Amino acid sequence: MSNSFKNMMIFFLSLSIGIDVYASSEPPSDVHEAVLQEAETLLRGGQSENAFTLLDEYAGQLEGIVEYDYLYGLSALQTGNPSIAIFALERASALSPRSGTIILDLARAYFDGNDLPQAQAMFERARALNPPAAIMQIIDQYQAEIAIKLSPFSFEFDLLAGLTVGNDSNANSGTAEREVKFHDGFYTLNPQSRQSPSDFFVYNGQSYFAIDWKKQVKLFSSASLAYSQFSSAKFADNASGALKGGLSYSGSRFFSNNLATVQIVQMRKSANQNTNNSANDAENKNIKVATALLVSDQQINFSETFAAAIFGYAGLSMYPKLYEVQEGYFGVAGARSTFRNGLNTLSVSLSGGRHVPTNNDSLFGNVFVNMDANVNSYVAKNAKMYLNGSIKYSNYQNDVGNALSFGAERVDALARVSAGFTINYSKKWTISPELSLIKTKSTVDLYEYEKLKVSVSIQTQVL
Repeated sequence: MSNSFKNMMIFFLSLSIGIDVYASSEPPSDVHEAVLQEAETLLRGGQSENAFTLLDEYAGQLEGIVEYDYLYGLSALQTGNPSIAIFALERASALSPRSGTIILDLARAYFDGNDLPQAQAMFERARALNPPAAIMQIIDQYQAEIAIKLSPFSFEFDLLAGLTVGNDSNANSGTAEREVKFHDGFYTLNPQSRQSPSDFFVYNGQSYFAIDWKKQVKLFSSASLAYSQFSSAKFADNASGALKGGLSYSGSRFFSNNLATVQIVQMRKSANQNTNNSANDAENKNIKVATALLVSDQQINFSETFAAAIFGYAGLSMYPKLYEVQEGYFGVAGARSTFRNGLNTLSVSLSGGRHVPTNNDSLFGNVFVNMDANVNSYVAKNAKMYLNGSIKYSNYQNDVGNALSFGAERVDALARVSAGFTINYSKKWTISPELSLIKTKSTVDLYEYEKLKVSVSIQTQVL
């Protein structure tokens, strides 16, 4: 049963308030009586905002009259002002302590204000007055919710499904060049390795489950699946899935962290064929990627407007033979600062990582080093819509090995700029258009590319 339906049912079932309204206060004047009648008519018509505005203007003149205090408290309750509702309804209850209507709405105000023990006590007082069966049913529902919320354990489950459509000017992140230099000369690239524009569709699903103890310690797990389909570059189609589980702590106003998160990612995709002379065409048709990741994220909340975090990743990447270069273990460490102003957020992070393949005799490389800088911002017009933008810079360096094959040690620099906005159409639907530009520079021609990506994502909460 929705809250709005509960509000209407309680209001119409409890119009008998007039029986004891004037028992403990002076009746209002004719002018004030007209104001109260107009407010009651507005509440009957579902115009709670207008009723609240009207009654608020007469607060200094009508406070202490039970009917006014009740209607003012009820309009405050229905417009999301539980603290005002509690104050007005407590005053009304003191003047008319036997009014089940006032007690019931006072209980609801305490519930909305998250004072659950006081709400429970008020619901028990309302129950003791033997209200109608319909009201008793609503009391049962509220008390059941209170019992769940007061339990030291709470559970959360979400199931999401989404669709993203768009256009990618470089679906396979390939170079625009037809030929690249290797140590023994120039090679003509297979068309699948060159820049390939395409429209695309991404179908995805996500699930999340968490057990929360006293709103402080959370044990969580999530799973996600995604399938990307390219209309003009079928060889770039790919599917991926991830499983994540971990433990987090948020028991302090100043300190919160993910104690440990383990993530496993698997991907299947069609591999780009680097040159027409590739000897690994059949073997590289399907690349499987599995990454085990251990994450620690320690955040200190210095104030309402500023927080800082130190995070680290450690993991193992497992690839089949693809030039025998990718298998190995890695570690990443970094720091993040977050600035908040109401709903607006600016986040800046820096990180560095190192990947060490297990096959040190690799022809194409030995140790990979990454450096990343990110700036993310969210500017919210309201809770239903916000603008987002991000800037990312990455530097990738292969310590040794590439000079043997490409005639130069590989060093990449990647810059990414994106902007978009998100509209929460309702509690279950989200629409997010986005535009992003990526450009890389590399000492190796094969890895130098740029792309422009335009997309619109639609996501719905299934459960």
